[in-house]
Amino acid sequence: MQRELSILKEHTASTSDLLDLHSSNFTELRGILLRESAASAEAGQRQAEQLQGLEIKLLKFEAAYEVSRSKEEKSVADSERMRAKLNQAEEVISRTDKMVGLKWET
Repeated sequence: MQRELSILKEHTASTSDLLDLHSSNFTELRGILLRESAASAEAGQRQAEQLQGLEIKLLKFEAAYEVSRSKEEKSVADSERMRAKLNQAEEVISRTDKMVGLKWET
């Protein structure tokens, strides 16, 4: 019985040592996971900031494009108005020439 008790004590001590080792490993792994999680969150934050910066640049580019496009459309509209005025002026000149030509003939 003494021998069995001794074996049981050894086994219990060895099991206790293993449990302590596993507990220590789990604590270490938990620490690693927490550090990795924090690093990942920090990297995610940096990535989110970079994406936000890119989004701002895109919005600025889009606004500049719209301003440029608006100016171009205004320029085209101005050109078309000028062309219409020139056509009107040519018609007036043509009619005036005809009227003057008719007056000279009569």
